[in-house]
Amino acid sequence: MTEDWYEKLRAPYDASTRPLDPHELASRGQRFLNLLIDQIGIYGFSLLIGIGSRVTGSPGLLQINDILFGFLVALLYYVPSEVLFGVTLGKLVTGTRVVTETGETPSLNQVLGRTVTRFVPFEMLSFLGGKGRPVGWHDSWSSTRVVPAWKHPR
Repeated sequence: MTEDWYEKLRAPYDASTRPLDPHELASRGQRFLNLLIDQIGIYGFSLLIGIGSRVTGSPGLLQINDILFGFLVALLYYVPSEVLFGVTLGKLVTGTRVVTETGETPSLNQVLGRTVTRFVPFEMLSFLGGKGRPVGWHDSWSSTRVVPAWKHPR
């Protein structure tokens, strides 16, 4: 990765108010790879939190319910990275990013909505159905889309 690419990713997007063309969306393969890489990232992040809790002698976070712990880890993984940079580890690797339906930077509420929706049963498979390019429930319910970063630099 070059610094040039990172600067293009961070640059403001001069968006019109037109909705994104379905052909501008990330492919199913990119979305699936995002899912796999982000799951590995979340597991790694959870492991670091667990190790950090044990090393510091404060296992308080580890004593909470598993579902609540998973929810907190997902919030800590997705929200800062998608709000600040528009990408997660998976999106960074596949060259994709999160934008609104009109191609603009998503708001904090939209990213929170994306993250909370990920806990709906079977949601992770929702982008596999339908024709054309994938739009998952966490995309449609938060009015966001995943697009190639080079088509929609930040």
